[in-house]
Amino acid sequence: MPAKRNQKRRRRQIRAQNELIRWCKRKGSPCQHGDSRAVKTMRRSTPYPCLPEDIWHHIHSLMPMRDAARAACLSRTFLQSWRSHPNLILNKDTIGLNASACGGNFSRKVDHIMRNHSGIGVKIFRLEYLGVVGFDASRYLDSWLQVVVKPGIEELTLVLCKTKREYNFPCSLLSDGIQNSIRYLRLHWCVLRPTAELGPLQSLTSLRLRSVSIRGEELQCLLSNSPALEQLRISSCTEIVCLKIPCSLQKLSNLTVIGCDSLKVLENKAPNLSSFFVSGCSNLTILENKTPNLSSFFCRGVGAKLSLGETLKMKKLGMGRANAVHYARAELPSIMPNLETLNIRSGPEVCIYIQKL
Repeated sequence: MPAKRNQKRRRRQIRAQNELIRWCKRKGSPCQHGDSRAVKTMRRSTPYPCLPEDIWHHIHSLMPMRDAARAACLSRTFLQSWRSHPNLILNKDTIGLNASACGGNFSRKVDHIMRNHSGIGVKIFRLEYLGVVGFDASRYLDSWLQVVVKPGIEELTLVLCKTKREYNFPCSLLSDGIQNSIRYLRLHWCVLRPTAELGPLQSLTSLRLRSVSIRGEELQCLLSNSPALEQLRISSCTEIVCLKIPCSLQKLSNLTVIGCDSLKVLENKAPNLSSFFVSGCSNLTILENKTPNLSSFFCRGVGAKLSLGETLKMKKLGMGRANAVHYARAELPSIMPNLETLNIRSGPEVCIYIQKL
């Protein structure tokens, strides 16, 4: 009998939990519309099961951010959990702004969220200003980052937009105890000036920079301090003239370089690189791969002399450049015997796609 009673109690708890989550997902929540009487009614009438507080916090952490905020309007437990919510994903959709919202409204809403967050337990901080008009939140960003960039954070994303005054990302934050936790770093439209004092980022596996003001030697300093790096994507970083990927990046498997107009020299020594994508680097004169494990290579809009090293493992090749057809006919049969997919563009009049050669 006690076992049956426990089973019934557990089923009631699950039903109550599911009811709460379904209610939080309804768009017309009283929290959203500021109906305090409805909130009080729900607080009195919602049949909360008796679960340990840490389980409620875990349930809350699994909700999408907008639903988690609504749930915090209903429960003191969820309100406390909201102040240490681990996943802060802040964009127009998650904070409830319409498509024409201005940057000032966005910044004020985000600032309100950040002021009410304890900064404890944040795993993901993702700030995305895509589509926000008239934004310059440089006066806010330092204080927001001070709240969330602490030991234990795993993902940091700042998708900013072009403004008259570029935001200078404080590299000191990367040295203040997060070296062993940060795994994913993505920055758009800011200034990044890492130095030798940065220290090793032991857990960083993915680095994505777009329209970031960073010089080649500064990027190489950052790379030399990222021994666990697996994916590197550099887009429209126009201050980089020379980029040499060091052999110390033993785990790097994917390298993408797009639209770096000032880049003249690109050299890879990462021994286990398998995928190499280069596009739109019109001033590139030297492109060299010195490792034997490359299996996928794509090059478009680049006039550089190619030196791909050992290509016996190459299975996918894409080329968009003058004389690509001649190069493919003359060179590929002997140097790439295991090639399976070939995509060639040689001027506007010639496009060849061959699969499973």
